[in-house]
Amino acid sequence: MAHVSKHALSARIQRDIEAQTATLLFASERKISRALFSELLTDVERLMLAKRLATLLMLEDEQSYYRIQQTLGVSVSTCKRLHQLLTNGAFPALEKITAKKRATHKTMSEVENILLAGLPPRSYVIKKRKNPKR
Repeated sequence: MAHVSKHALSARIQRDIEAQTATLLFASERKISRALFSELLTDVERLMLAKRLATLLMLEDEQSYYRIQQTLGVSVSTCKRLHQLLTNGAFPALEKITAKKRATHKTMSEVENILLAGLPPRSYVIKKRKNPKR
């Protein structure tokens, strides 16, 4: 459970702190970013964040609440809450990333179809004839 001070920060100070945190967490070197992520967050916080992100990605992929619940062990109410936030546009950066990945995947599928045009399907197996008796 997160413990946050009752004393509110000014909007400017909060914005500055968030900007500094983002700069540190998303450093240019992946190794350093991962180490800092592990050092700052507890195991439970890392798991919670990972499950939230995985839930959002599965919702973006149009997976059912039941499937998400069974796969990630999150409640249906969590799925509903995150789905409502997602449909209301609360995660524009995530939507941008997933849209870009979908476009890349679609492009690669189209390239694959062009390259395979006129060729037999991949599952097509040519049966070798047994050598006839001579």
